[in-house]
Amino acid sequence: MIGERIRQVRNARQLSLTDVAVEAGVSVATLSRIENNKQGLDIDLFMLLARILKTDPNDILDDSQRGAAEPIAQKLNALRSTERIRFWKELSAASRERRDGRGSADFGGHVDELLAQIDYIRDELLSMRKRFHRPVPKRA
Repeated sequence: MIGERIRQVRNARQLSLTDVAVEAGVSVATLSRIENNKQGLDIDLFMLLARILKTDPNDILDDSQRGAAEPIAQKLNALRSTERIRFWKELSAASRERRDGRGSADFGGHVDELLAQIDYIRDELLSMRKRFHRPVPKRA
């Protein structure tokens, strides 16, 4: 289960429950419930915990959960570019609304999210270039 893997990674990194909870902006009790699989977590908190634990999110997921994530990525890739842009804007706006109460303490999370989006866009451009066999023009 995800909670157990989070605990294993946290312990391997020799981080206390308090250290991770404070950095994630959740209570120690909440993180404990997550690690004991008594409480679920949303994708934003999952990604934040992976960043705090300095691990790839896939390393936290077990094989059955990895398979469940692939259809989401496939659906995202199947969207038209305008729908994908709308999706990223809505996700960003929802994430901003949720974080507004935390102030600048989560600046690193903002940067990580933007970098993830840039990586996704770069991969899309490279994929398109391969499909159309056209070189990407260099910037001036």
